[in-house]
Amino acid sequence: MTLFVELLGCLAGVLTSVAYFPQIVKLLKTKQAAGISIPMYFCSLTGCALWFFYGVIINSIALIIFNIINISSAFVVIILSVKYQKVSSNNL
Repeated sequence: MTLFVELLGCLAGVLTSVAYFPQIVKLLKTKQAAGISIPMYFCSLTGCALWFFYGVIINSIALIIFNIINISSAFVVIILSVKYQKVSSNNL
């Protein structure tokens, strides 16, 4: 049962982590951040950080690894969004 639960956590982690990549790719390709909600990604980053600390407390490798990826991905989206919002406003 423990192996199944850990595998289920890994599957959830992979799907959650992959969800950030299309947004990152779009930001890098278009260099435009119109319509990106920075507060939403900040909330996501904060939630993932809390899940990471919870994973450390309960010693869950799945929570630790995938939330490190999620925190990094959310941070990248925030940084790119801020960068490309500034670029867009400079072009006006």
